[in-house]
Amino acid sequence: KVLPQPSNDPLANAIRFLDTTSPGEFASVTLSYDWLRYGNWESTIGYQFFQTYVNNFHDFDVQDQVGTLGATYRGAIESGVLAGTRFLVGGQYVFDNQWLGGEQFLRRNTGTLFSTLQWNSAGDSFWRPTHVTTPILRFQGKDFNNFTSIPLPPSDNRDANNFMLGLSHTFYWSGDRHWFRVGYQWDTDVAQGRNWDYRANRVLAGLQYTLPWWQTRTSYSLDVHFVNYLHANTLFPIINPGGVQRADIEQIHVFAVEQPLPFLLRREGGRIRAPLTLRAEYQVGVTSSDLAIYKYNRNVVSISISYQY
Repeated sequence: KVLPQPSNDPLANAIRFLDTTSPGEFASVTLSYDWLRYGNWESTIGYQFFQTYVNNFHDFDVQDQVGTLGATYRGAIESGVLAGTRFLVGGQYVFDNQWLGGEQFLRRNTGTLFSTLQWNSAGDSFWRPTHVTTPILRFQGKDFNNFTSIPLPPSDNRDANNFMLGLSHTFYWSGDRHWFRVGYQWDTDVAQGRNWDYRANRVLAGLQYTLPWWQTRTSYSLDVHFVNYLHANTLFPIINPGGVQRADIEQIHVFAVEQPLPFLLRREGGRIRAPLTLRAEYQVGVTSSDLAIYKYNRNVVSISISYQY
């Protein structure tokens, strides 16, 4: 093999020669129930099961079970400069338990506060979209389980508390048939091990266009995470540990096409809804890093059918 971007880390170079391609399958089920609807208040409880099966590398099979509880309040501003603005404020608690290769790997407790402001009701022309702004504040506690027989150095303990603050703005046309979104998030991990302390900036963008035929939806989303670790890594590179302060750029590009299927149609509020949707997705992940061991590219093609009851 020819290495177009060789590194000085022999461990990273050796890993590059391993087989990295595998077909696989995944399944996901999401259940939610609006147990409270009282005036402008609403509360929802939910559960999600997600499983991937990597045919050639079962150590990378992932199972995730997620429980959620959230509440929201809807209202409108009736006077003043912001008269006519509709808003939603809410909070959500999430607990998820993740297995990797059949071993318990990660437990997370997440609390989120958010709001949504719809500034106007338009979208009837390109120059008059509906404007929606969403601020978000999140706290997350992460508890990793070292299920290997290799002792974990204290400096590499990934248990952490994460704090995130973000803002996004979406432009809608023709209801929600077409939209464009931009966003920014700042977050930090306060970890038990110094190798995982970081501060980061995230840039988000996405768009959807619904074709005039068959209600076909095309979309693209971009997620770029600029992560700056606060201390020199004590383990890598193996030929000079403690000499490099890690910085990563994590990019995720998702291209998708969704097609509502003309089966099991349901009538709701005088409209016909197609609960079955066929989705084709191509995901490109590119992570660059000052430490070669953390550099990788990932390409995932998936086709799925979902049913929304």
